[in-house]
Amino acid sequence: MKEENYVDTSKSNETLSFLMSGLVALAENNWMYPYPSTLIRARGLLFGAYIEQGNWKFQSISEFLRMIQTPLKDWWPFSELPDGIDPDIPMIDSQLQISSQVEELLLDLDDLSGNQKFNASELKLVLDNRKIRDAVLKVQKHPELEDAYITLRRFLIENPWINISDGIHIPNETIQLMGKVSDFYEKPSPNMLHEGKYWLCPRCNGILIWADEKPRCATKGLCEQIVDLAQARAITNEISTLKMTFRKRVQLPGLPELELHRELAKIPGVSVALWPEADRYDLLVEKNGNMRWAIDVKDYASEFTLSNLLRQSHPPYKKDVKFYYVIPDYRERMTSGYLQKLKKLAPQAKIQLMSTFLREVTKA
Repeated sequence: MKEENYVDTSKSNETLSFLMSGLVALAENNWMYPYPSTLIRARGLLFGAYIEQGNWKFQSISEFLRMIQTPLKDWWPFSELPDGIDPDIPMIDSQLQISSQVEELLLDLDDLSGNQKFNASELKLVLDNRKIRDAVLKVQKHPELEDAYITLRRFLIENPWINISDGIHIPNETIQLMGKVSDFYEKPSPNMLHEGKYWLCPRCNGILIWADEKPRCATKGLCEQIVDLAQARAITNEISTLKMTFRKRVQLPGLPELELHRELAKIPGVSVALWPEADRYDLLVEKNGNMRWAIDVKDYASEFTLSNLLRQSHPPYKKDVKFYYVIPDYRERMTSGYLQKLKKLAPQAKIQLMSTFLREVTKA
């Protein structure tokens, strides 16, 4: 790659990262002044690129927000588009809902941002996300805590809310890595209360969010496309809910991991270990003592975002062990051609649908 193209790509990625983090911080503040420094920095970088082109693209924040509600490719000023994002999508929609691709990229910020620097005090999403990374690092240094990590991760997946009125019953092993419960759980936000009750998503069991008398789950466009949210069950307990970062980063992606674990355990002769080697991958599968697979389950709305992550990943190498990235079948049902496009974008990665992998293990 020519040096000028490398510089432009780096600046393009840096600008996107500042823009994503700034939008999330602004959304946390209900899109009100004062504006996050990360958003101001992103606008400055975009403005500078437009000036270099001899263009004047936007003046006010409101005009800027209207601009980013259009496809990225229509207004991105750099010659190189940023990595890992579909250029045909807007950053936010007309209801000021942040794109699921933006959230996915931001949750992987530590993996994708290189040496870029951010005002971490604004990045609640990233700071919460680092708590899980810190737990993983602790287990890497202290392998005797691996069982405690598995208990913690499974507890967060299976308990998107906890009942305060009955007392908090958290396994002792979990506390070893969790520390304060308040680091992971918080009071429900007012928009979770509807008709004086909290409502549970029929798929993930998390607390639904209400806007304009309509419910939605933590990640827009996921649970509501798989189940009918009208079937939600109401509760009136005094509760704490899992912080949104952990619902999006741990709980929702963890559901297909546990589903695959359950389905594999039904196959005669199969043993399955969850999150082995300090969560280096998701499942270690062994059949009849002589066939083994290492599995990383990936549940991303965007094949662009996931392909960028896969291109930068280094799958574990183990002698006589097959490694696969496994995609939940509902991603293919929700986006026709998802798997084919993903394989084209990340040709070196070994990828299978969950149902295909289950058949392979069954027939092995």
